[in-house]
Amino acid sequence: MENPPTAPQDPVEQITRWLRPCPVFQDWPDARLWELARASRVQHYPRRTQVAGRDREIYLVVSGSLEVMAANPEGDKFVLGILRAGQISQLVQLMGKLPRRFGWHVREDATVVHIPAAAMERILDAEPVLWRQIAKIMLRRFYLSTEERQGQVLGSVRCRMAATLVNLAGGYGDLTPEAEPPELQVTQVELADMLGVS
Repeated sequence: MENPPTAPQDPVEQITRWLRPCPVFQDWPDARLWELARASRVQHYPRRTQVAGRDREIYLVVSGSLEVMAANPEGDKFVLGILRAGQISQLVQLMGKLPRRFGWHVREDATVVHIPAAAMERILDAEPVLWRQIAKIMLRRFYLSTEERQGQVLGSVRCRMAATLVNLAGGYGDLTPEAEPPELQVTQVELADMLGVS
């Protein structure tokens, strides 16, 4: 289990360092990244707690892991995915205020940067070229979501499980042939929840 990063002397500088490796922010000018970091806040969460976000916040996981899930009144659970360090969630909040469909539950002690969507929106509108990376990421997620939905309708449980594992592995690391295979930290119960099976 990863240890949460130590408290920085300059919180804005530390948040800037955490934002930079995220694919969304890799091409951002330093001044814009600094501006976003100043508007953001960091929260540390112990295992088995829920991320307490404000309206229209985007989450960047710095350490630990989060489970993105929903449950119905009967207690049936659906796990959308597991977020590891470096992964971002809730970019959809850039569309405006939307109802929350999922909860974010802490699997391992986690450090999360809470990014106000309104602040990020202002920066993106001031430098429209920065929207390009957001569009690429959202289109990739849409493609994977469509592929997963097709598998749920047409594929066997075995095929769906294989697709889910590949999608998870893509979030955990580099999938090129020469790269080290990623280590997935997912239980059978969590996989079943993702696939909607027992």
